Amino acid sequence: MDKMKQLLTLLLLSCSLTAIGTEISQERKLELINSIEKKNASNYVLQENLEAIHSSLDKIAESEAFRQATDTESVAGIIKSALTKHDKHFDVS
Repeated sequence: MDKMKQLLTLLLLSCSLTAIGTEISQERKLELINSIEKKNASNYVLQENLEAIHSSLDKIAESEAFRQATDTESVAGIIKSALTKHDKHFDVS
């Protein structure tokens, strides 16, 4: 279980949005989703959950709320909401 926590921490650190309230472009938001999916695919312990997690992330990327979000705090909230439905250990800030 400690290994899982370490991997999740690594994932979150590498994917976190660094400044609350900072503007973020649509391109950067999509890069973030792609980065989370890639890091999950190679580091996430519960591989059987990946398809559902990635499906949720893809749905987010296509959602109106995600497209309209222009600051990092809003984007982080949208992503965190989707990820924690699958695993309560996920955090995005």
